[in-house]
Amino acid sequence: MLEILVAVALLVIIFLFVTLDLIQSSQAENESATRTETMNAANYLLSVMRGDPNFWFERSGSAWTGLPGGQDPCGNGYPPYDDTILAPTWHQAPACAALFPDLAGVPSFQYMWNAQQRPGNTSIADLTVWVQIDEGGRHNIYEVHSTRSNITPPSAPPGSLSPPPSPPTNSPSVCPPPCASPTPPSPTPRPTGTRRPPPSPTPKPSPIPSGTFM
Repeated sequence: MLEILVAVALLVIIFLFVTLDLIQSSQAENESATRTETMNAANYLLSVMRGDPNFWFERSGSAWTGLPGGQDPCGNGYPPYDDTILAPTWHQAPACAALFPDLAGVPSFQYMWNAQQRPGNTSIADLTVWVQIDEGGRHNIYEVHSTRSNITPPSAPPGSLSPPPSPPTNSPSVCPPPCASPTPPSPTPRPTGTRRPPPSPTPKPSPIPSGTFM
């Protein structure tokens, strides 16, 4: 009987250790998934600022008024781009069936954003997004940065055409069809009135004397 009680106690202890390990592993996976979703939400909010078609017309001095009357897919109104981490004013982040449904049940899921004109360059704005979320009873804040420029490449003046590229010098010229065969060059005529001098006559051989000579 004592051996059975000891075996049952050991099984209970082993079961508790395995269960605790599984719970901790599950919590770590949930926190990792929440962290990933939070970064996706921060990048989404950053893309909203970068994709604002009236971004450069919503500036009042050095501050941006944001999307006037605009709403996120979850029905929350967009605030101006004038938040600051030194005096935080958190806004409800989009979490619903249409956008980031896994974060809909998180107790705290909020954000702030800010756009600032870069000193010395009026055509560039520095963008910042902060996202605050409850992860395992801790309020963690994530911060992402980007920029947006108002610089467009200069366009060519109207009516100007770029010259066509010159053909390579080492390639043979191609005649577009229909193409006539090139005329062969005519032979150079010899000058008239000039005669070659006749050949000199060959001298006859002297006769060899025959007979007997004393």
